[in-house]
Amino acid sequence: MRALGLVLLLCSGARAGGVAALVEQLGTKDYYAAYRKLRDEPPERALGPLVKSVGELPMPGQRYAMLLIERYPEDVSRPALEKLLRSGAPFVRLNAARELDRMGETAMARVIEEALRTDGLGIEVYRYMLSELSGYRDAGVNAAVRRFVTDNGERRLVVAALDYLHDAEDRGAISTAEAVLDSKDASIRAAAAGWLMRFGQSERATQLAKEFLDDELDYLTYLRIQEFLRDVEVPHAVLDAAARRARVETSSFYVGRLLDLLVEKGYAKAASVIRELIDHEDEKISEIAFERLSRMGGAFQEDEIRKLLESDDPARRLFAADALRKRDDLSGYSIVLEAMKEATLRRDAAKMLGSFRRPESVPPLLTALMDSDSTVRSYAARSLEDVWKAIFPYRRLSLKEAGYVSSDPDAQREAALRLIRAWWKSHKDADW
Repeated sequence: MRALGLVLLLCSGARAGGVAALVEQLGTKDYYAAYRKLRDEPPERALGPLVKSVGELPMPGQRYAMLLIERYPEDVSRPALEKLLRSGAPFVRLNAARELDRMGETAMARVIEEALRTDGLGIEVYRYMLSELSGYRDAGVNAAVRRFVTDNGERRLVVAALDYLHDAEDRGAISTAEAVLDSKDASIRAAAAGWLMRFGQSERATQLAKEFLDDELDYLTYLRIQEFLRDVEVPHAVLDAAARRARVETSSFYVGRLLDLLVEKGYAKAASVIRELIDHEDEKISEIAFERLSRMGGAFQEDEIRKLLESDDPARRLFAADALRKRDDLSGYSIVLEAMKEATLRRDAAKMLGSFRRPESVPPLLTALMDSDSTVRSYAARSLEDVWKAIFPYRRLSLKEAGYVSSDPDAQREAALRLIRAWWKSHKDADW
């Protein structure tokens, strides 16, 4: 018995050492792998090392350590969070105060404000702080955040601060935003103009239209501006500028969001702009334009879509087939099947096949479960489940039951696929 006790003690010590090593790993580039492993550790093993080390970790290790502590039941996490209010790391104090505020603790605003006012922490720390404050409302905290909005400030921090002040509906920041309208940074100028339009200064539309045409207006800032304008009547000058930017922008993501703005705000020329971009030389931009026009009700006539089925571009044929499918026209089905053989189209084709819900889709989807591209495998698995729901509405084999996981090693997937193929062979012609 003494020997058994010694073995258990040694195992416990080894496990504790393993937890400490994982907590230390949160401070490396492998922080997310450590975070996932620590999620499986019970709080009685992990909480102590986390509380002890969190303030000494670099970002983003502090954030992930705090996420772990917050996941524990309140009766476990609350004492730890109260202790961390005295941490030497401002981010940790702010995060602990924010979580305790959610638990109903009062007087946390001053802790948050004090942390925000700490000088010299670095852009990354301040941005992480702001990301923790979504939905928070306090005048003192608002005032502390305003200090990040400066005309020579770091772009990402200034925009993040304006984003917080927008959500907080802080009209006290109007003069702060006005003060950066002449910044040397086009993204800061544009964000300030859009923010001020949100708070009633429609006269800022002229400046925003100008900034929309500046190449320095980056995508992430534009996303925040679009959010600022969500409930604002946007003048034609701004929409005209957005349309011009969409025609020359090279980022497909950016083009997509610009087109969204035109459609959301009822821009009269939206359909015309999108039609132009369907013929764009960039396949992704063409695809996005096609998809946006398909959403616009009567903007896309069926004969136009059918014409694209005969395009020389296989990508355009594929998306035309899917657009017709959304109108209950399956005439492009063979094009999707053919696209499963094309390396550049397999992802989209595997994703689309499930929506056709035809038994002929099963063989190529089974083959795709072993594709070298993990995204193709994931889409194929999802599509296969959709097809089986249609042809076997009451009894069917789930891929999970067969042991198939798209991210598993080849050998495990091959073993599962043998079971899946055998099930399909014995059931595909069954009389239900």
